[in-house]
Amino acid sequence: MSSPSKTFLGSNANPEPNSATIDFIEQVRVNQEKLTTALKPRYDFIVCGAGSSGFARTIKISTAEIIWPI
Repeated sequence: MSSPSKTFLGSNANPEPNSATIDFIEQVRVNQEKLTTALKPRYDFIVCGAGSSGFARTIKISTAEIIWPI
C-alpha cells in the first residue's frame, strides 16, 4: 500500500513548488496580512455558521435594540 501523501498527490507529483505556487503563496500571505490589520480589537457578536439559521440569527441580532449596562 502506498503512503497517504503519494495517494493524495499522485505518483508523479513534484514536491518542489514552482513559480506559480510561490506567487500564490505570496498573494495569500499579503492578503492575510491586510485582513489581520483590518481586525477590530473587539466585536459585539461573532456569528458562526453560514446556513439559514446563522443568517436568521444575524438579522435578529443586527436589528434588535440592545441596551448595554453601563
